[in-house]
Amino acid sequence: MRKMSCLICITLMFLGAGVAGGDDSDRNNPLEPLNRRVGTWLNKVVEKKAAWNPAERTGMGEETIKWVLDKSFIEGDVVMTDGLKGHWLIHYDEESKAYGSWFFGN
Repeated sequence: MRKMSCLICITLMFLGAGVAGGDDSDRNNPLEPLNRRVGTWLNKVVEKKAAWNPAERTGMGEETIKWVLDKSFIEGDVVMTDGLKGHWLIHYDEESKAYGSWFFGN
């Protein structure tokens, strides 16, 4: 679960970055940053030693991300080499002007 939390944090940081390049319509489209995540990615997750984590660990996995629900959400499925699996959704809420995400994992 901690590995997936780190992955989600990294994803959200990535989404928070400004849209580089493109025309003004891309810059004003809050879904454009989500589009950069679509595809298949190899992931490396490093858990540093901490009070809640007695030893540093590194995990590898693969993540597949695609648009769903008429391009209103991106959906991700991740499988780590240690057997950990996760499924998540991210979207942009026009009313609150914020990204929302949900994660489900084993």
